[in-house]
Amino acid sequence: MRKIEWKKHEPTEKSLREFGLTWDIEEIPFNQIDEDLSANNHARRIRIDDSTVADYLTAMEQGDDFPLGVAVKQPGSGKYLVLGGNHTRLAAQQFGLKSMGFYVVNTKDPVVLDLLPKTLNRRHGLRKSREEAITDAINAVAVHKLTVNQAAERFGVHPHTLHVNNRVTLAVRRFKKLGVKAESVPRTAILRLNTIPIDSVLEKAVVTAEKQRMNGTEVAALVDAIHEHRSSEKDQLAVIADFNAKLVEGKPVLSKGTESEKLWARYTRLLVTLEVLTRNKKTLSQLGCPTESARTKIALLQRSISNKLNALSSEA
Repeated sequence: MRKIEWKKHEPTEKSLREFGLTWDIEEIPFNQIDEDLSANNHARRIRIDDSTVADYLTAMEQGDDFPLGVAVKQPGSGKYLVLGGNHTRLAAQQFGLKSMGFYVVNTKDPVVLDLLPKTLNRRHGLRKSREEAITDAINAVAVHKLTVNQAAERFGVHPHTLHVNNRVTLAVRRFKKLGVKAESVPRTAILRLNTIPIDSVLEKAVVTAEKQRMNGTEVAALVDAIHEHRSSEKDQLAVIADFNAKLVEGKPVLSKGTESEKLWARYTRLLVTLEVLTRNKKTLSQLGCPTESARTKIALLQRSISNKLNALSSEA
């Protein structure tokens, strides 16, 4: 029987370094591996894909070598938990081998044990889809308090994509608390809807957008109209009722006014929002400013905004 060469793998080592791990390279007999724990190592929602194992077995029979797996020794039992390389391990067993090469790391950190198999599976083996990687990255931010940039790097997605998806997730979470869904509404429209501050108005807007299957342009027009009627909750609900009636009649509901008028309305809304935010808050401490560096940044922004407002006011 041909001996397989277990090769070093730079993407795997990159993942280990990102978690601050060091490693030894060892040949581990299969009878020293905890089968059940290894098959449930959080790397994927489907435990083992038989077709992938079959593909790896064929590759071994054709003379291919494979990268080292990743494992950690379990306290107590002394057996190894495989964090990366389960499909390779099962193929190697079917090939007739009694052991396999691994990067052996030493960690008891539950965050590492949860996230490392997922990041390894994003970069090698039965690779996760982009959607699965985004979901794992968002969970890493929410549950394990990784920064967006850290999660984006580890799961191989763009930070901007993660920022947008994270905002969508928070919006959908808010909708869920209100007992409404936006399953047919475009993602960008979900973000626009979530800018509605009053929960009762948001609830009605989401229900209308979902029921009428509103597109992004229609949702944007609805949200703009709601923001332009800040006087009362009653007026904002009346705006939604009006939009709903027009949609039922098949009439277009595009934003009113020229581009200049819409920009002016948006500018006015921003000033009103700033006034509402600061109405009863007179100091940065009362606003919850956390650090001295944040205070410095706010001061610079205040000066910049003041200069721009003065420039706008003095224009002919």
